[in-house]
Amino acid sequence: MDNYLIKDFVSMSMDKYGSNVAEKCIIYGGPQWRKRLWDEEVSISESTFRKLVNDQFANYPIQRLYEYLDQ
Repeated sequence: MDNYLIKDFVSMSMDKYGSNVAEKCIIYGGPQWRKRLWDEEVSISESTFRKLVNDQFANYPIQRLYEYLDQ
C-alpha cells in the first residue's frame, strides 16, 4: 500500500472510482500512513492541494484525510 498508493494518490483521487479506493485507504490506513501521505503528496505544493480540493471526485478523499489526520 505504501509504495503504490502514495505516489499515485493525486491521479487516483481524481478518478471517479479511484476516489472511493483512496477514501478507503485513508480510513483503513494507519496514522503514520496518513501523515506520510499528507507530507509526501498533498501538502507538497499549493497548486496540487488546490487541484485536489476543487476536483469533483478528489475533494472527498481530501475531506476524509482532514477528518482522520491527528493534528
